[in-house]
Amino acid sequence: MGALAALTAVGSTLSCSQSGPAGGVPAIQQGDAARHFESDVAQAADHLIGLIPEPHRGKLVMPFGSEARTRGQDTTQTEAFCAVLQWCPLGWGVTIGSMDTAQRAAAHALLNRAMSAGGYQALLAVLNRNRVIGEMEDVADGDVIRRILDADPEASGAQSVFDLAPDPDPARPWYPVVGGAKEFLGTGIAIDWSWGVPPGLDGRYEQFANYTIGIFGNPGDQAWAIRFEGHHIAVNLTFHKNDAGQVQVNSTPMFFGAFPMIIPEAPFDDGDTDKQWRWTEGQVLMLGVVHHLREFWRSVSEQARRDGFIGTDLMEQAPPLVLDTPASSMIAALSPTVDRRAIEAYPHIQISATDLAEPALWNLRQAFAFYTGAMNPSIGPGYLARFDDVVRDGGNLTLAWAGGTLDEIGSHHYTYAVVDDLLLEVLQSNQFSVQHDPDVTGNHLHTMLRDLRFDWDDPMRRHHQGDHTSTPPG
Repeated sequence: MGALAALTAVGSTLSCSQSGPAGGVPAIQQGDAARHFESDVAQAADHLIGLIPEPHRGKLVMPFGSEARTRGQDTTQTEAFCAVLQWCPLGWGVTIGSMDTAQRAAAHALLNRAMSAGGYQALLAVLNRNRVIGEMEDVADGDVIRRILDADPEASGAQSVFDLAPDPDPARPWYPVVGGAKEFLGTGIAIDWSWGVPPGLDGRYEQFANYTIGIFGNPGDQAWAIRFEGHHIAVNLTFHKNDAGQVQVNSTPMFFGAFPMIIPEAPFDDGDTDKQWRWTEGQVLMLGVVHHLREFWRSVSEQARRDGFIGTDLMEQAPPLVLDTPASSMIAALSPTVDRRAIEAYPHIQISATDLAEPALWNLRQAFAFYTGAMNPSIGPGYLARFDDVVRDGGNLTLAWAGGTLDEIGSHHYTYAVVDDLLLEVLQSNQFSVQHDPDVTGNHLHTMLRDLRFDWDDPMRRHHQGDHTSTPPG
């Protein structure tokens, strides 16, 4: 078996011809798995709906065609996704904080059944990171950028805030606050490295309470959807049934973010055990994703690395720090409708899978597998099989990257990758974060997986243009 064949062999998905365990019992067919999955999730959704009092049920269950299914809760704040960029204002759906314990448990039971076991645990890790963020912000130095620029208005080009403002008291941990670049609603990139006073523990609890869930259409309808999102998370499930009752499930857009990606040293005394920060020092979240992407780029040819590199000369700059990765909105994946041409403004490569060595392909697959692995096992393997099909058939991949030294895991990094119309963007940066370790300034992660075949705005139009008699693997 050749190297590429060996790599793809591990990515098999449920199919009609798949054999069952010893004894000849056939495995569940892919279409049956999707049908059982949809039924199971609909049952959990109905349970949640039944616990919401009738006067408030209209906030939870909205028409499938509602604009709330694809737009931000307040489009003046966030165009499509509450997951990043602006503070998430109240709007569509029901917030976790407004629920009683039974309702909240039902919402989590729904998410638990909608995702894989590991995906649900990753979601919990993102939600619960908010307390650590708040504890860090409460001890942070939000004034450091202003002091740097007051002392030297011409200061510019520094890779790190630590290059310009050393620890004022080496005996005590120092946590400088760093802002960054936003791009929103076509207004261009606005860079402000001064973030001022971040929200802190009280503000982050408010944000934690505002994680929102919405159900669009009635569970079990021909078309219905679930949307759950908030700070650093967006989970979407869209179900369609054709006239024969076959079910198609779409599990993107999917956003996962992490801050801090690596939880740094806490400034508290040993006896101060009431801080989550102390309990979680050294723990990591999604570090494997950026590790595998860096290893991918280290495994490609030097020419490919050069050709796919987005340099700082292509990004707007502002004193005093260098912006060496795109804005926190990334390049394409966070837009309501992805512009496939957006990457054309930047250096990128289109390369055949046959021109990539096995280590490169394995590492890139590992990065994609975090997201497909977060999906329910009834549908996740179908997405990953699309990656494997490209490798097997020698198809083309579109790729770009930016940031610092690839072998320094704490440096800034950005990867744009399209494989079989699956777009993955990963942004590891210093933007909008509390810093601590000069060697780990890239401690804030924004990531999004999009299926470019799936028309999130109008899935029924795409659905009716397709073959109603087959069930796509994704």
